[in-house]
Amino acid sequence: MARPRSSLPTANERLKRSSEAWFWRGLVLAVLIHVGVFSLVPATTAAAAGEDPAETSLMAPPMAPLPPPPADIVRPAAPKVSDAVIDDHVTITTNTDWETGASALPPPPPSTPTQEPRYEAFVPSMTAPRILNRDEVEAAMRQHYPPILRQAAIGGTVDVLIWLDEQGVVQQARVAEEGPYPALDAAALLVVEVMRLSPALNRDRAVPVVVRVPVVFTAR
Repeated sequence: MARPRSSLPTANERLKRSSEAWFWRGLVLAVLIHVGVFSLVPATTAAAAGEDPAETSLMAPPMAPLPPPPADIVRPAAPKVSDAVIDDHVTITTNTDWETGASALPPPPPSTPTQEPRYEAFVPSMTAPRILNRDEVEAAMRQHYPPILRQAAIGGTVDVLIWLDEQGVVQQARVAEEGPYPALDAAALLVVEVMRLSPALNRDRAVPVVVRVPVVFTAR
């Protein structure tokens, strides 16, 4: 036989009924509390930091004046062709001093078909040639000193350009600048003919050079 079901509510049913009642009571109480809090607290407003809430305005920056536009680029003038006629006789004077120093040396003498040495201007980095027969050179100076100039006690220095090959042989000589006494210039060239020189050296290598040798005549 089946056991008759009891009409009394169980503990689970009683808990469910009581929880539903307390839920609605709590919800109504929370609403009432929130309404009371919002009605009692005064309304507040906040202003942005650094701004005066009483006056707020916007100011436009000042307008800077614009510079004027650049001027138009001027096109270059067209070249003009001259109709002047140059005279064939117009030339540079022979006494024009272009430069001074080693670069102003005259060109080397014309070379022969069998020998074509390329002479260089002597520079301080080279080893200068030496006079090997100084006694003979001094004797030649006494011999070729013009007697008229010697008796008048007139002396001077004559600079002679000498083209010297790799063996130290003088190939050509000429007076660098003519002085006031042509006889003294001619005597200096005769003295150079007697000279025996050592070759000029460029880093221990003999080279053909053009050197300026002063020949000094002193009246005693």
